[in-house]
Amino acid sequence: MTIVVVVMKKILKKIGLTDNEAKLYIVALRNGPVTITTLAKNAGIKRTTTYSCVSNLKEKGLLSEGKIQKEKIYKAVDPDVLIDIVKTNQEKWHECQKELETIVPQLKAVINNKANISKIEIYEGLKIYGI
Repeated sequence: MTIVVVVMKKILKKIGLTDNEAKLYIVALRNGPVTITTLAKNAGIKRTTTYSCVSNLKEKGLLSEGKIQKEKIYKAVDPDVLIDIVKTNQEKWHECQKELETIVPQLKAVINNKANISKIEIYEGLKIYGI
């Protein structure tokens, strides 16, 4: 594996791909339309594991599925989609940040309410009273 591939995998993992998904995406880019068996073999991943990773990549919009004759083939989508994914995630995180900012005071109030609850401790025995 070249240094470039290692760097690509590292960046792909940062945007939410697993190690195996990153490997499969790179292999699919390199090889063009391929079968699951070829993907698994070229990525060095068990075929059974490859099925779930391919399903995840399809769900993330990074692989497309087609058929040649009766055999399913998979093709990596254009890498420009990765930038769209990051932009979408940024928008989601920005929305999430706004939502969190609205509930943080309420969450802090929960802590303060708990601190204001009176405590009652009951001790039994003669030593407590110094007798």
